Amino acid sequence: MAQNITLLGASYSDVPAVQLPKTGGGTATFTDVTDTTAAAADVASGKYFYTSGGTRTQGTASGGSLKMGVTTWNNSSTSTVSHQFTGLSGTPVAAVLRCTAQLTRSSNNAYYYIAVIIWDGTNCRGNYHLRSNGSFNNQANYASNTGYSVTTANKAITFSSSATSRSSAPGSFYNGAYELTYFYL
Repeated sequence: MAQNITLLGASYSDVPAVQLPKTGGGTATFTDVTDTTAAAADVASGKYFYTSGGTRTQGTASGGSLKMGVTTWNNSSTSTVSHQFTGLSGTPVAAVLRCTAQLTRSSNNAYYYIAVIIWDGTNCRGNYHLRSNGSFNNQANYASNTGYSVTTANKAITFSSSATSRSSAPGSFYNGAYELTYFYL
């Protein structure tokens, strides 16, 4: 909060902070914090702030407000065993990836395609479909962390299948559309 101050006989109005030279070099900044309204429960645990009385205080709040984002991926080329979404609104802490394409192409070959991957931030479960002899047969695999993995980075998430090709379980990404619903703080 800006204050009117007098320093060595000179008056200054609306001063937000004062920097004073330190004997060992550098400066020390003094700021009026009397208008602070935050409480320890408002600030993330491990972070520090100053109360309106000028006391340095550590925050106690855990987590934050969970937000949701949705994005789509349209792969018009070949199938792949991993895919990365980048440029998200935040780094995901949980996500659901589902195929939105119609898995109806006929073929005499056996191909496994991912239908859905659910990641709760720790464990990953997946479901794939087997396309064989012109039809799809549901071959579910919901074993925790078996066959599917998820890694996250700054505003990005990568889904991977341990399949070595589209003709091996637990499945690859179909060359169609996928929708990602993700949750971030």
